Amino acid sequence: MLNKMKARFLIGFGGLAVTSFMVMMGYTIGSQSVTNHTQKQIQSEAQKLLTKEKEKEKASVLSDELVKEFLTQYYTRRGS
Repeated sequence: MLNKMKARFLIGFGGLAVTSFMVMMGYTIGSQSVTNHTQKQIQSEAQKLLTKEKEKEKASVLSDELVKEFLTQYYTRRGS
């Protein structure tokens, strides 16, 4: 009788320990997955911002082609 109670107790305790371990592993893996996804999202947003900043800078700087086109249009327009 005493051995059956000990066996049930040990089986119950072992089941609880295995279940707890599985829950903790699932939580850890899920947490890392979310962290990696967040990191990738942050990097992609940073890349987009960097691209926008470069485009703004490029648009604000006069290029030789833009100056040449302006001067050509300015000096070749017909007087009104």
